Amino acid sequence: MAEEQNEEKFKKLTRREVLAGTGGFVAGVAVGSGGVSLLLPPKEVEVIKEVKVPVEVIKEVPVEVIKEVEVIKEVGAVKEVEINRFACPYCDGTFSTLGALRVHVDSEHQPTPTSARESEGRPTYVNKVDKPTYDDFIVGTVEQFDQKNEVFCRSLWDEEYKKRRAAAPVIEVDKLVMLDGNALYAGAIYVDDKAGSDAPNYSGFQGHQTGFGGLYDWEEPVGTQKFPVSDPVEMSEKIKKVAKFYGADLVGICELDQRWVYSNYFDRATGNFGELDIPYKYAIVLVVEMDWEGIETSPGYEASAATALGYSNMAEVASKLARYIRSLGYPAIPSGNDTAQSIPLAIDAGLGELGRLGLLITPEFGPRVRLCKVLTDLPLKPDKPIEFRIQRFCESCVLCAKSCPVGAIKFGDRTTEPTSFSNRTGILRWPVDVVKCHIFWKTNLTSCSNCIAACPWSDMGNSGRGKV
Repeated sequence: MAEEQNEEKFKKLTRREVLAGTGGFVAGVAVGSGGVSLLLPPKEVEVIKEVKVPVEVIKEVPVEVIKEVEVIKEVGAVKEVEINRFACPYCDGTFSTLGALRVHVDSEHQPTPTSARESEGRPTYVNKVDKPTYDDFIVGTVEQFDQKNEVFCRSLWDEEYKKRRAAAPVIEVDKLVMLDGNALYAGAIYVDDKAGSDAPNYSGFQGHQTGFGGLYDWEEPVGTQKFPVSDPVEMSEKIKKVAKFYGADLVGICELDQRWVYSNYFDRATGNFGELDIPYKYAIVLVVEMDWEGIETSPGYEASAATALGYSNMAEVASKLARYIRSLGYPAIPSGNDTAQSIPLAIDAGLGELGRLGLLITPEFGPRVRLCKVLTDLPLKPDKPIEFRIQRFCESCVLCAKSCPVGAIKFGDRTTEPTSFSNRTGILRWPVDVVKCHIFWKTNLTSCSNCIAACPWSDMGNSGRGKV
């Protein structure tokens, strides 16, 4: 029975393998402290000791890594290899199976009843720090980013990019599969599409649009009676409790760093653009978890629907919290993908770190999250940033890069060289080729979340227990 279950796990990845162009299993190499491992995507390898890896993948592995792996036998185009050891990113422990590593992390690096972090509900390896971890990698002047240069906006005005996208091929998909998948997607985005904005061409995913109402409306009146706030710490705790009551899975607070506010807004529905003046002091950053069972089907329709549902939930929770704060007599504006860049704000607010795949990685859900925020002047106490060794982990793990069908995620070391003007300059990081990524979405006939599904941190539950 166990062999049949394992065989079924391999079969589940067929579509992702084909689109990734490997002709076989998508494997990645991770080098930890004193250990080397060939990793399968999260759920498929919980207790598997022998892994079937295509020859072409083996050939991509550096020679020094091959020496660490025992080849058991070769059958046709497949080699079976035994995983020597898995390294814990939080101590010097190494383990023969991923399952053993997970037991270790749960028992040694999770909160205990006497843990000082018990009230926060975060793993013990999450440390508060005085500055965000991206600060060590800022090596030049970081200018405000113009929203029109974001890749989704470029598809409306950048003629060269429009030509490249138009020339992209499209895969063949069974019409009934497409019909069912698009129906699932339509239901998932429905709240954001229908109520996110009253703009006639709004179809979700964008957030606030100047001059239109809806859930992301900025023009709702502020209550005339102001609720007295004598203790910003107490108010911050209350805000977090209310935000989770409205549907947020994680909440963090930071001062609004103007570097992360767009220099200009760009309205994708109308093409309108203009300068932004956002005078608010604080950003309340909200995390909405995306469904793991949907995301792990990437690049299929279920994964796209999981993303779309995240956007509908974003519109609801951000607008509800903004309405609550306005009712207390303080200005507040809900924000989705608009106005300011959510990832650096989330890092500032202590919710996670930036990973190789260019997304926020949280201790609780990995990169399997959507982000929104509420900007306000309500007196609050900012959270400290955190570190949980994601920089070290991502330096050695390349699963997200291995899983990308078009090679949009960088292997190797960080760089300051952008892939296009859709990347920020002045930051040493792994820049994502967002043009390749977005063009593949057209080829795939739906969005892609392969990198999120492949990240070992995504296979986490609401308990906050990491499964690295």
